[in-house]
Amino acid sequence: MKTSDLDELEDLLGAAGWETSAAQIESGLDTYDVYVALDTKDRIIGMLEGRFDSLYEDDYAPCVLTYPQAWISLMTVDKFSRHKGVGRALLRRFAQDARTVHEREYLSLAVEQGEDDSGRIAFFSRCGFRTIHLEPGVYHVMGAPLSEVAVEHPPVSPL
Repeated sequence: MKTSDLDELEDLLGAAGWETSAAQIESGLDTYDVYVALDTKDRIIGMLEGRFDSLYEDDYAPCVLTYPQAWISLMTVDKFSRHKGVGRALLRRFAQDARTVHEREYLSLAVEQGEDDSGRIAFFSRCGFRTIHLEPGVYHVMGAPLSEVAVEHPPVSPL
């Protein structure tokens, strides 16, 4: 991601229901790594924000993971680009970097609660994630070994 992408990211997040400004995104760049997916016209159609050192520790849930692991804090794909492999490609790229560059073995995330959380849970399940902690209405934490998430899948057709 480049800082020149901030306004486009603000639009993408706004369309997904996130009230995040370009300035807030920029201020988080010191803490989070941001990956973007582009269409054939170089428009941002998806983003993933994560860390290679997770905040998921004993205080947050039962200690079932070896700390540190990678953590995804936010992921969204433009509604017209869904079901085309964009989200899976973002996950795969982040997982590959977490595994090879940062030497992590596990990836975790909290699924946003609310409308269509069952669709989000199903998506992450198809990508190899399993529930590791559930507190209904509060958070649904899922995790996966990076060796499963980072695997190559067939190429995605251009949009």
